[in-house]
Amino acid sequence: MTRERIEINNATETLVTGVDKGHSWVRYARKLDHTAAAVWGVVGDVGNLESMANFITEIEVEGKGAGAVRRMRLSDALGGEWITERIDAHCDRKMSYSYSFVDFGSLPWGHYAGKLSVFGAGPGQSIFYFESDELPLGVSHEEAAQISVSNIRGYMDQILKCLQKADNT
Repeated sequence: MTRERIEINNATETLVTGVDKGHSWVRYARKLDHTAAAVWGVVGDVGNLESMANFITEIEVEGKGAGAVRRMRLSDALGGEWITERIDAHCDRKMSYSYSFVDFGSLPWGHYAGKLSVFGAGPGQSIFYFESDELPLGVSHEEAAQISVSNIRGYMDQILKCLQKADNT
């Protein structure tokens, strides 16, 4: 049984959460007044701590591109421990990468996979896209999805700060 909930749907931003086949999922898109290249310059760097400062305090990346391993220390609000992700695919040409957790720490998931992409949207504009698929452990599907929603909203705030900072230099 598929259930979905539209959280935001307007001219510049869409956020939808749902449950399908036992997994929670989140889909998020936002139109930005920045070129796709500028946005990818922020999000395509999987070791960019500044862009994830809302929920990550340290990042270590081993390797480059697909197969790289990213270790991140969560903020104190999320437990302050290390989690580990594998970069499953990374393509600068397509401006997209996908990742999956290999060590969850105490986060409430038994599976988590995500994807980030950036698309052009006309002169000086782009679309940032995020999706996640998670199997919750110890929390409801809605609670698991809301953790991802909170993180992606905070991540977008940080991306916008990084883009603003680049605009001002």
